[in-house]
Amino acid sequence: MMSSKQTILDRELFTQALRPMGEEDLLYLNRMMVERLNQLAQANSSRA
Repeated sequence: MMSSKQTILDRELFTQALRPMGEEDLLYLNRMMVERLNQLAQANSSRA
């Protein structure tokens, strides 16, 4: 699902930034993304 909103970070730059990261940093980012996805799902379900 693509968003029409502009993002601060270019996806290619983000991908390049992920490559050198270690496991600890990637796990932290994963937790942040899961939390954000849960927030979006909650917001969507409250609108329906």
